[in-house]
Amino acid sequence: MLDLIIAGAAAGLLFASFFITFTCILIFFLYRDGHPTVKSMLESSTPTKFVMSVVIFSNPSFATLGIAFAYIFLIFQEIYTFKILFIHNVFYMIFIAILAMPITLLSIRVVKSQYWLIFTMFSLYTVLFGILIPLLLI
Repeated sequence: MLDLIIAGAAAGLLFASFFITFTCILIFFLYRDGHPTVKSMLESSTPTKFVMSVVIFSNPSFATLGIAFAYIFLIFQEIYTFKILFIHNVFYMIFIAILAMPITLLSIRVVKSQYWLIFTMFSLYTVLFGILIPLLLI
């Protein structure tokens, strides 16, 4: 049980560090390109306040999300056990990818640029929560 919590929290915190990095890079590119929402946000506040709010929000949120995904993996592991190469449960991996798609599509629609950052975050989310958690638990 403790290994479940540690594996989920570790994967969540690792994703949180990537999320913070890519969010800061995305905000930089959007500010440089003159995105009106980002410009108004950074004119009314300092970048440090914005980055710290992202850090404070994302670390506990993604650690909790990782623990929840670890529990969900155990449920999928009891119901379905279909493996392909290093993916320990294909149905769980598909479930994780389907959960990420609405947020990815919404991000693409809102940002309208820097698609490579958004697809990288989608890929990292899928790999860390869909592959790393099962690897840590098995």
